[in-house]
Amino acid sequence: MDIRSRKDWAAYAPACIPSKADIAPLEAWLARFPAPHEARILDLGCGNGEITAALQARGFHATGVDLNAGAIDAARRRGGGAVFLVGDVAAPQGLDPALGRFDGIAGQLLRSVVGDAADRRQALANAHAALLPGGSLIDSFSGRSDDINPEYTRHNRQDQPDPGEDGT
Repeated sequence: MDIRSRKDWAAYAPACIPSKADIAPLEAWLARFPAPHEARILDLGCGNGEITAALQARGFHATGVDLNAGAIDAARRRGGGAVFLVGDVAAPQGLDPALGRFDGIAGQLLRSVVGDAADRRQALANAHAALLPGGSLIDSFSGRSDDINPEYTRHNRQDQPDPGEDGT
């Protein structure tokens, strides 16, 4: 992602940040953790923290990271005990080592917004480095955003063409 796009995302209106409506694949993935109260889950690109808060409410030790400080503030106001930090998930130097390592990492819509192919590869490499041995990653994305949020759809079309990467 070029620097202008990163600045755009960092300043994007928190209320307009998309969240995945259909989380059935995430629910199925969570079933692999038999003792949620012991599992640490990182919500990579957490936006307003809706998924992170839901993970925490289900008994996971949930941490959310996003580039958008306003969204992180909104997530913190949501409460619920999850940890929220401002951070660039595609940073070339990786994620902040202070985060530690995780049993699972969820990237809900992350690859839809993180930038170009190089940034997406870096974000996935950073996620891999933050996983504990035997850890698991779920990467849910959509190249088309019409079903998520009209404001985000406008922003996405303005910044980049459809990358054709639908899937979970």
